[in-house]
Amino acid sequence: MTGSSSPFNSVAVAILLSLVVPSGRLAAFTPQLGPTLLYQDSVILQETAEHFIGAPVGMLLGPNESFLVPDMFANQVLHFDAAGRLIRVIGRQGQGPGEFARVVDVGFANDSVFAVLDVFGLDLEVFDWRTGQHIGAIAVEPRERLTVLSLVGDSVWFGGMNGEGWKAVGVMGLGELLARARRGAESAAMPLLDRVDVPGIYVMNPRMFGSLGRAVLDVGPSDFLVGFAGSSFLMRFSSGVAVDTLWLAHRARRGPPTTDFSSSQTPMGLDFVSEISVMALLSRDDNGNVITVHQEAEMDGRQLSNVRLYVVTASADGSRQCLDTVIPTSGIGTPRVRLSGSRLFVLDQRIRASSGTDPQRNVTTVVRRFTVDPLSCTGQVVFESGSGR
Repeated sequence: MTGSSSPFNSVAVAILLSLVVPSGRLAAFTPQLGPTLLYQDSVILQETAEHFIGAPVGMLLGPNESFLVPDMFANQVLHFDAAGRLIRVIGRQGQGPGEFARVVDVGFANDSVFAVLDVFGLDLEVFDWRTGQHIGAIAVEPRERLTVLSLVGDSVWFGGMNGEGWKAVGVMGLGELLARARRGAESAAMPLLDRVDVPGIYVMNPRMFGSLGRAVLDVGPSDFLVGFAGSSFLMRFSSGVAVDTLWLAHRARRGPPTTDFSSSQTPMGLDFVSEISVMALLSRDDNGNVITVHQEAEMDGRQLSNVRLYVVTASADGSRQCLDTVIPTSGIGTPRVRLSGSRLFVLDQRIRASSGTDPQRNVTTVVRRFTVDPLSCTGQVVFESGSGR
């Protein structure tokens, strides 16, 4: 696959203009209700007094339907099986081999390798999945902001933004990744993102890059989709060439930043968070239908509050869109979500009845599993009779 080429330029212009709603398309577009969410089940994660989830930053999916929860409180990754049993803990707080200064939910796992990003340590830590032993680390450039990793076949795909080369996507063979990890993070950092130009609005406006400089990515057998947190467009690439754009409307959610925000060069606080929604996740089902998750919130000091998550779907050509089904959550803290094809996983924490005084022990962490019906625009969450919630 090659880097960006001339057909990309017209798409980049479209992305730059995506912060302005195209009125002609709106006139011909009839908003539908959101996609139907089919509730499957809930799994309570069985934490212990020694190993509990204090500050989950997200969730990764492991082999055999297992869950990997990077925890910012202890800077380690807790591994639970499909039934919620704690299997092991990977890594620990520190700056040595296999340790984390700040672990995040950017990573992947298969039946041989687990890799996860240490965003403060500026490296990608790589472990043997079977034994949990640390293999090594890959240094990450300071201006390279990785926001998604995906293992597809024998290739590792990276998504994010490089603030120097201004690229958004990269790919590396799994064998090369392991070889680089064994050489160690002390080796010189090399760019991981080397293709797909970052839209000009992020390049020209530091506030857009600083606040919304995140990419989402879905890789298929012959193409990939890429989008950005502050945009309503997705771009589809095939053989290194941009071949299509998909505009996602919004109905109940706030939508992307206005042109006043995106064009301003003045310093800003965090109030803008209460005015927008951002694209957080992207996937496609087996039929090519697009599924995205969008987040909006309020600011309480420097903390997010009243976080709301919406699911938006579109047919492969964008002609049918189901807009803004609210994902049910407890309303406590910040729920974390993960997409895998049409499956939606929601990690949520809930207060449980207890006479104890330890607040950590009074919190239950639950993963709720849903299936998204991307072309059924009912806006409903369907719980089958007799299923637990």
